Amino acid sequence: MGPRQTVHRSNADRRSSSLSRWRQIQGELEAWLANGRFAPGSKLPTEEELAQHFAVHRHTIRRAVQQLKQNELVRVEQGKGMFVCEPSLSYRIGRTTKLSSAARMLGRSLRYRLISVDQVRAIRFGTPLALPKGHPLIRIRMARVLDGRDIALMWCYFPLPRFNGIAQWIASTGSVSAAMKRYGVEEISRKSLRIRATNPTAQEAKVLGIERSTPMLELTHLAIDEKNIPIEFTVSTYDGRYFDILFDF
Repeated sequence: MGPRQTVHRSNADRRSSSLSRWRQIQGELEAWLANGRFAPGSKLPTEEELAQHFAVHRHTIRRAVQQLKQNELVRVEQGKGMFVCEPSLSYRIGRTTKLSSAARMLGRSLRYRLISVDQVRAIRFGTPLALPKGHPLIRIRMARVLDGRDIALMWCYFPLPRFNGIAQWIASTGSVSAAMKRYGVEEISRKSLRIRATNPTAQEAKVLGIERSTPMLELTHLAIDEKNIPIEFTVSTYDGRYFDILFDF
């Protein structure tokens, strides 16, 4: 009985030591982030490099990193590595408010990146734009890029012939609002906005470099011009970790 009890305590001690070690490493990594050793958005050393630095097994590092992920201090991008999380944007919803304005106030860069452009006929999306079935639309697939990182994917629909060529203006200006001014639209207003929680599709996860379990927000948005004419219908899927939505009542 004596020897068996001694072995049992020894195993328990080893488990306790292992548990304490990954928590110690978690604390040290959190200190790195707190003192600015790695800036928001910067890439962290790999698991293998961290394991060598702390002289532990990679499994111990993985447990510490998992806790940092749960605390939203770091994010892991498939095939790219581990990065320090940036602070989220606060997006105040109004008829004319823009997420890009919130980004500029914080000194951050937010722009569009075109993925594809084609022409379709109004079927499902013709109704929100108040167009007859079969009316031609320009459809643009875009990514929203925050500080050089894709945080959203969107399908945007614009009626033709009014906005013929708008894709090139969005590409050159990085802004839908700026592109609209080329067509005489000085102010874009939000007529409706629907928000729902979702998870990324396999394709969205691949393009954004995120996990399928990442919380996402789907925004379905209809915009109008100064004459209350519908001019844009967009379905966007945003990485929900990057911004907070605020409503004023």
